[in-house]
Amino acid sequence: MPSGSRENTSKVGAFHSDHDFTVVLEDDFQLRVGWRDQLDRLLSLFLEHSCDYLELCGHFSLNAMFGQASPAPLCAGPDWQVFKHFIPNTTCGYLISRRFVAYATETLFFNPDARLLHAGWLMNYIRLRAIESNIEMRGLHCHPGPIVNASLYDGISSIV
Repeated sequence: MPSGSRENTSKVGAFHSDHDFTVVLEDDFQLRVGWRDQLDRLLSLFLEHSCDYLELCGHFSLNAMFGQASPAPLCAGPDWQVFKHFIPNTTCGYLISRRFVAYATETLFFNPDARLLHAGWLMNYIRLRAIESNIEMRGLHCHPGPIVNASLYDGISSIV
């Protein structure tokens, strides 16, 4: 039981592993052709830019997300682009940093009703709580990503 301190409330799981990030996939994801090479490049960008969140399934059109004035991509591959944006509710897969896991664990411990939110909206909630607390969360959006959402319905998140 935590002592009431808002510091380090998680004692198990990803926060205490020796891994820098966790991959979260919903039950309806599918891998795109060439996913491995793209994912290797994305992991490098994730670590290089000290990111907390990387969306792996940019399936909405850039126009739908950014309007007519799409921002310049941070980098691009032969048929994909990466943008320096935190867009968590367009995805069925993402990478999250150990720091994000720790902050999410703390946020959910002190705000248990948030556990009822859908995964995409939960990510937004956690990010908004971080902004309110003056904590910067850095995110990347890959379009299209190495995975694709295979259904028209929201999936169920499961940590892999």
